[in-house]
Amino acid sequence: MSASDRLARLAAIAAMKRDADLARLGRAAAERDALRARLDALAASASAPPPADPALFAVRQRHLQWAEAQRHALNTQLAATTATWLACREDAARSYGRAAVIDALKARRTTRRGERDER
Repeated sequence: MSASDRLARLAAIAAMKRDADLARLGRAAAERDALRARLDALAASASAPPPADPALFAVRQRHLQWAEAQRHALNTQLAATTATWLACREDAARSYGRAAVIDALKARRTTRRGERDER
């Protein structure tokens, strides 16, 4: 196998790794955004003014307690998801850089071969 063939195969593998890492980053970002949206919805439900009726006030208080527990659970999930997203971002950046360097090497090799052929 020639050096050009090996470089072409390496470029294909690097591109696949880059694409997989970018897809994983996209999924992590979507999950993080969904959790943020759920937290925003909880905050919006808690911002309504308190009702004057004592029975409705009691129901609202129970809802606020439930919402606080949900907010706590969602914040815990959001922290874990954000950590995953950060790890995926690092992996994607690394594989993107590797693929770019290999593509540049491949292009340089192609350019040098073209110069040799012209001589």
